[in-house]
This record gives sequence, C-alpha cells and structure tokens, in this order.
Amino acid sequence: MGLPAEAEEPHDEMWGLAEGTRNESLEARRAWPVRLYRLGEEPGEDQSRLNTPEQRLAMMWDLARDAWSLTGRPLPDYPRHETPVSCRPWRLASRDRQ
Repeated sequence: MGLPAEAEEPHDEMWGLAEGTRNESLEARRAWPVRLYRLGEEPGEDQSRLNTPEQRLAMMWDLARDAWSLTGRPLPDYPRHETPVSCRPWRLASRDRQ
C-alpha cells in the first residue's frame, strides 16, 4: 500500500529515479532489518553487540564515500604517506582574541 502514482512522480523526478530503479529500491528496502523497541527501552549508543568491528568499519566506508561524492571531486588515490597536511601552531583561545 503506497502512495498513488501521481504522488510519487515529483519525488522520482527530484531524485532522478527511473521506474525500474524505484521498484528495485523498494524491493531492497523490504530486506532491511527493522527492530522495534518500547519507548525508554531502546539500546544505548554502544552498538558493539549488534554488529562486528568489520561491519561497523564497512558502514563508515560507505558513509565516507557518500560524503566525499557530495564534494563533486574524485576520491583521492594517493598513498597515505603522501596525504597533504597543513601544520599550524596551536594557540590558546584567549590569545587569539587579543
């Protein structure tokens, strides 16, 4: 039971989704794990018992890649030891205001 087709069109146009892409997206979301908690019984911020370190690292890579894509620039491919760095002296906040 979804929205009428005419209600979905603006969303599809906004995100540039083709009909097949929207259907694939809907199917993929049906497989997402969902957990229901009573108010006040939600798990804490510690997610370590819900997934492995490898899974958490994989989630971060997806987030980092998505965030980088928003810059419109290509993902850097230089070695870590060649990462551009800018070193600046540390100053106390009170000195910066004087």
